[in-house]
Amino acid sequence: MAAIGTSAASVRFFGDELDPDEVTRLLGCAASKRYRKGDLVSPRRETRRKVGAWILAADDREPEAIDAQLESIFARTTQDLQVWQDLASRFRGDVFCGLFMNVSNEGFVLSLSTLKSLVARNLEISFDVYDPDDEPETLLPSREA
Repeated sequence: MAAIGTSAASVRFFGDELDPDEVTRLLGCAASKRYRKGDLVSPRRETRRKVGAWILAADDREPEAIDAQLESIFARTTQDLQVWQDLASRFRGDVFCGLFMNVSNEGFVLSLSTLKSLVARNLEISFDVYDPDDEPETLLPSREA
């Protein structure tokens, strides 16, 4: 089985009462993307955000390197697992992974270390897998809810 061509990974927290400044302070790291419920989606439209968000993305990797991407995110943030568990109890927290295949039958494995890190932080993990025959405009993963 060949390795997945490219991977994207991010840790995300969402919630109506989410204050991105508080999450930044607690995790000790600035977000890649952040907003409050009610913020404008775009200055050109009057559409407002339905929930608040704090998202920290790792650099995309080619070939796939989900373990290394998550390790880099967790190394940039607090090691205090109580902080993570508190955030996960108050907000919807997860890890998003986008996997972009070059050919059919590519795969990957998550290490036990990564799985333990996710469990210790009370985070679910989701995978969006894009097959190599997708149209180019459909290859952009939605990194927010």
